[in-house]
Amino acid sequence: MKFVVLQLFLCRFVYNVMSSDESHHRCNFLKESCICRKDQVTLLFAVDCSRLRIKEIPKLPNIIEELSFKENKIQVISDQAFYNLTNLLKLDLSNNEIYELKNLSFKGLTNLRSLNLQNNRLDASMANLNIHVLKPLENLISLNIKQNLFGNFQPNLTLLVSLRSLGMDFNSNDTGKISESFYSMKTLRELDLSGLTGNCSVRSLTNESFKYIPQIEHLSLSGCRIKHINKGTFQQLKNISTLNISNNTCLKFEVLENVTYDLQFSAIKVLKFNKIHKVFDMNTMLRTSQIKYLTNTSIKEMHGDSNRLQQIEIGALLFLPKTLDYVSARDNQFSYGPYLWDMLRISLKMFNISHMFTFHREDEHPEKCSYDIVCKKEPATESKMKYSMENSDQTFQATPLPIPHQLTSLNYSSCHLHYSILAYNLTKNNLRNVDLSNNLLTSWIGPIYNLKIERIDLSENTFESIDFDIGHLKCLKYLNLKNNRISYLSASAILQLVYIGNLNHNFKIDLSQNDFLCTCETINFVQWLVSTTVKLIGKKSYTCQLSDLTLVPIENIDEFYDTLSKDCLSKIPIIVALVASVSSVLIIICSGLIYRYRWKLRYAYYMIKIRSHKKMVLVENDDDKSYMYGAFVSYADEDGTFVHKQLLTKLEKEHGILLCLHKRNFLPGNDIATNITSAIHNSRKTIIIMSRNFLKSYWCMFEYNMARMESIYERSHENVLFLIFIDQMKSKELPLHILELVQSQSYIEYPNDEYGDTVFWDQITQVLSS
Repeated sequence: MKFVVLQLFLCRFVYNVMSSDESHHRCNFLKESCICRKDQVTLLFAVDCSRLRIKEIPKLPNIIEELSFKENKIQVISDQAFYNLTNLLKLDLSNNEIYELKNLSFKGLTNLRSLNLQNNRLDASMANLNIHVLKPLENLISLNIKQNLFGNFQPNLTLLVSLRSLGMDFNSNDTGKISESFYSMKTLRELDLSGLTGNCSVRSLTNESFKYIPQIEHLSLSGCRIKHINKGTFQQLKNISTLNISNNTCLKFEVLENVTYDLQFSAIKVLKFNKIHKVFDMNTMLRTSQIKYLTNTSIKEMHGDSNRLQQIEIGALLFLPKTLDYVSARDNQFSYGPYLWDMLRISLKMFNISHMFTFHREDEHPEKCSYDIVCKKEPATESKMKYSMENSDQTFQATPLPIPHQLTSLNYSSCHLHYSILAYNLTKNNLRNVDLSNNLLTSWIGPIYNLKIERIDLSENTFESIDFDIGHLKCLKYLNLKNNRISYLSASAILQLVYIGNLNHNFKIDLSQNDFLCTCETINFVQWLVSTTVKLIGKKSYTCQLSDLTLVPIENIDEFYDTLSKDCLSKIPIIVALVASVSSVLIIICSGLIYRYRWKLRYAYYMIKIRSHKKMVLVENDDDKSYMYGAFVSYADEDGTFVHKQLLTKLEKEHGILLCLHKRNFLPGNDIATNITSAIHNSRKTIIIMSRNFLKSYWCMFEYNMARMESIYERSHENVLFLIFIDQMKSKELPLHILELVQSQSYIEYPNDEYGDTVFWDQITQVLSS
């Protein structure tokens, strides 16, 4: 008796501590290392005894309201194990080894609301989950018995008179059918049969499958390896609100006609049919017959992600009801088509088409369908999207781009977009949020007319400056340019931001994770950072690079600006004197012209010099002429070991491809630049050994640019450059002109495994031999 009183005293002490600071503490009334806490959301006193290798339920005080024993070694729940836990509301026994429940295992849990028995070893025997075991749980609302050993058996749960939510496995060798015992469970509203979180495998569904649960409102059949759904399967579920048939890749869009036919005149609000096509199926079209019955519903959400959807039949979208607010069509293959004009007549508010053209690997364990038509070609890439959009730009500019009138949010992120956004004219709309993040957008030329946007997300792109016109976006409240390549804001960009800020005092902009420059040339930008009233999100995390390449935080921007101003003022007399000099102006103009055409001029000079040298053997770029070398190798001296010990051995000695190396083949007496130009001109290809050392080398970059000029002016834009990456480099480390070449032409990465090494040398040999 004294021990029980002491337990209650300690528990109440812990409970009071939880109420005061809401932190986690070790439960000092248990020998196990359990955690006591007060849940900040539910305000319930919870004890967490998970992952402690516990083998049996210990004695516990009755003030506990949430209790977790998940991921332990419990095998048997003894009689009256929870007898005194009358206040317990939630019990988690998942991921144990429970194979036996006694008739009085749950005695005392009259107030229990949630029980999780997932992933144990319960089977269909009477020693397990029988009707007598569950009798004390008269107020249980939620039960999860997935991933046990029931097989095709469905336990009798009729004594759970308050049960509203059930998660269980659903297996059948042929047609799946819910047991007749469920007919008396009038309070059951949610049934989770998903194979993604349990075991579900049924070949087909018919009008017999769910006839004993007509009251169900939420039904999940995702990942159940269903091959076919017959018409009438869901016709009796008039109260159905949410239906999920996702991740059944043998169903295809054809099954939607049967599903939507059954759902008409029901209470359906959310329909999910994500990934009902395989990764490498042929691209698909959504047809009128497959969704026309939805016009007789009040559906609000529709999810059709990952279905290789490319086109929609003209007129099909017109059957969508006016109640539809949200459509998710992520990870598809959309192309421009006439169906876009049907969008004008639907009342959609939010549209998510992000992650288009995402590359997928084939499913590790694909379903076997009797009628697969599989496309093994490479999935659509960003180049296809770029082609589609660029070829439709003229159409967009001449004709307004169709936007649903009620659409307020558009998600176009992670779609591999790599082009400039030109001027567009949109149809009348209520668009407020646009997400174009995580693409490769380089510039926004604009403007975009008929747009009252409030939030634009352009983060994770490749913008180098704000060179687009946002002055007409008078409703703009938030602009996200996080993690781009912006070094400073120009005077015109600052004026536009000030203008927007004056119109909307709550205007915010996120410029974090950009590499700013703080020099005399950008002092106006630094001054704006000091004085602006525009709210800069994450301003304390901004950093700035000085003229000496020092990276400093701009947390104390006021003091930093004063120091920079003094440094810049001391240089004014020199600058004025230089500007006043007419000769200096002429030199600057000439230098600018020379710098702009520097590589073209250099190339022309050295080619003239080479042609005038009688001893130099030149080969004209005719298809019937051979070259002196198979390839010229451009590399940094620090990477010489790779070139001389591996590249030379593999290509010259093993495959007979003659290489030109600057340490071996350059003619003595000639200047370096002439030798380089001559070697590139007399070689069929130029191999670039790309590394961080290469980017730092002046002569390496000279060779790279000379090879570009050779490709443009001597080879009629033939691609003579072949890049080999021997360093793992992020795209942000590459200069923009090299990044564009990488994304548009051939390159290969040096592998780190034996199999990849063989493929690597075979591909290089094939390129140089063609």
